[in-house]
Amino acid sequence: MFICRCKLFLLVLLVGFTSTEAGAVEAVSLALSKDAYRVGEIVQLRLTLKNDTGTKAVISGTVMVKVAGGVEMARVTLLKDVSLAPGANFESGYREIWKIPQDALLGLYDLEFSSSGITSPIVTHFVAYRQDLALELLETERKQYVAGDIIRVRAIIRNLGQAPLRHLKLVLGRGYPWISGFGRGTSISGAPPEQVYTYPKPITLQPGQAVTTEWFDTMRASLPGQDRPDIFNMFGWVSDSSQKDLYDLEQTNTFAVRPWNYVGPLPYHPYQHLYKFLDQTDYRGVAYQEIDQYDDTLPADTPKLGSWMGFCPHYDDEMAYLPLVPRSQKSNVPFHLVQMTAGDGNVESIHRYVDGISNAPDWHTLGYLRYYETLHASEIFGVKAGRDATHLGLPDGGLLPIFEDTSGKNFFMFTTGTDHTPYSFAYKKNLAYNREAIIQTLIELIKKNMPEDIYTPHPDEGHGDHRTTTFFVLEALKRMRKESGYEPRIHVFVAYGAGDFPKAQYRYEPESIQFTDRTLLKLHFASDSSNLSRID
Repeated sequence: MFICRCKLFLLVLLVGFTSTEAGAVEAVSLALSKDAYRVGEIVQLRLTLKNDTGTKAVISGTVMVKVAGGVEMARVTLLKDVSLAPGANFESGYREIWKIPQDALLGLYDLEFSSSGITSPIVTHFVAYRQDLALELLETERKQYVAGDIIRVRAIIRNLGQAPLRHLKLVLGRGYPWISGFGRGTSISGAPPEQVYTYPKPITLQPGQAVTTEWFDTMRASLPGQDRPDIFNMFGWVSDSSQKDLYDLEQTNTFAVRPWNYVGPLPYHPYQHLYKFLDQTDYRGVAYQEIDQYDDTLPADTPKLGSWMGFCPHYDDEMAYLPLVPRSQKSNVPFHLVQMTAGDGNVESIHRYVDGISNAPDWHTLGYLRYYETLHASEIFGVKAGRDATHLGLPDGGLLPIFEDTSGKNFFMFTTGTDHTPYSFAYKKNLAYNREAIIQTLIELIKKNMPEDIYTPHPDEGHGDHRTTTFFVLEALKRMRKESGYEPRIHVFVAYGAGDFPKAQYRYEPESIQFTDRTLLKLHFASDSSNLSRID
C-alpha cells in the first residue's frame, strides 16, 4: 500500500553492505509488515535479495530509525555476514526493528535501504500513531423498518490506551458530526437537538477493557416521501463528558425504511460504484464529441486576470478555482493552488473502502485516495502537483481548533491519530498541527508567488475548515502587510453558506467568473473524478 501513516519518519538505512563483487546483489524488495503502527507496537521489516553474480556474496547490513528530518531513534543490525550463493535468493522474513515508545513523535517515517553493492536505495515509509479508544461495533437492531418504528442501537467500545477512560458519552445523530466545530465539539450538521440521541448511562473503561452497551432507543423511522422506501445510516461518536474531546467516530450499518403499505423492491445500497480504479474514469469516452471541439471563446470584454493563488479547505474545493486555470494558461498568468487538508475526515467515504469499523490507518488511506483523485481531476485542467499546487496534508475537520489554540501546543487529531501530517506527499514532512507552524508555512508559500489576487472561502462559511482556511490566510497576509506593505486583492467563494457563528465584519462586492463551454465540460468531469470516494 501507499499509505504513509502518521508522523514518525522511520529512516531505515542499511549500511556496511559487503560483497565479494561490487554491484553484484539486487535488492528485490523491502517490505514493512504494516503501513502504520500504533505506539507500543513493533516495526517489522522484510528484505529480499538476489545474487546475480557467479560468485558467493557475503552480506551485512544495519537499519537506522530516524524521524523524518529529525534525530536518529535507533540502530539495529539487520544482517551480519549472511552468505548468498551464486544465483540464489535471500529472504530475511520479518525482523523486529524497533518498538515504538509511548511518547514517540507521531508522524511519518522514511525507510531507506542502501548499499555500496546496490545502485540506488529502496525507500518506503510508515506512520506511528496513537489511538486511545475504538468504537468497534455500531449496529441497529434490525436492517429494515417500517415508518414510525423506533430504531434501537448498540455499540462495542474498547479502551486501547494505558489509562482509564471515565464518564464517556456515546452519542448518535442523523446528521454528520462536524468535528470541524469549535474545539472538538460534536455539533450536528443540520440536525436539531431532538435528532441527537445519547446513551443513557455514562461509560467507564479500564485499560484494555471493552464494553457492549445495551440496546437503546434513538430515532423514529421516517421518510422524506411517504410513497417509497429509502435507506439510511446514523453516525455515532464517543467523547468525554464535555463532548469537547472526541475519541472515535463511526457509522451504523445501512438500514431501510419503507412505508407500511409499500410493496416492491428496496433501494440499491449507496456504496455500489462503477469504477475500481481512477484510470477507468477517463472522461474522453463519455463526452459527445472531442473536448477540443467545444467552444473555448470568452467575450471580448472579459476582465483580464492577474497572478493569483487559490486556497482550498478540502480536496474538491479546487473546483471553485479551476475555471480560472484555462484563462491563466492562455495568457501566461501565474497561478498556484494550496490544498489545506487531506480530506481525510468523512466516515461515509471510509465505508466505501473498509468492510467494517475503521481506525487511524484507514483515515490515512482515505487521505491518499482523496489526494490521488484530486491529482487526476486537476490534470484534466493541466494542473501539476508541485508546479501548480501545494498539498499541506492537514486534518480534515481540524483547522478551527488548531487556529483557536494559541498555547503553542500541537493539536492531536483522533482520526489520523497524530499531531503532525502523516502523508508523504505533504509540502513539509511532519508539518505540525500547530497554529504558528501553519501560518509560517502560508507566509512562505505566498512569498514564493506574491500574487496580485488571492481566492479563499467566505469567512462566514458554515463549515469550520472553510472559514478557518480564510482565517489562516488573512492572518498570514496581516503579518506580511505589516512587514512589507504587501496587500493583494481578496476574493471569496461560498460553498456551504453561513453557519450559526458571529459574522465577520468585512465589506463585500459581488463578482462573477466567466468560463467557456469547454471549461464547463472539463469542470463536470473533474468534479466526477474528484468525488469518487465521497458521498455528499
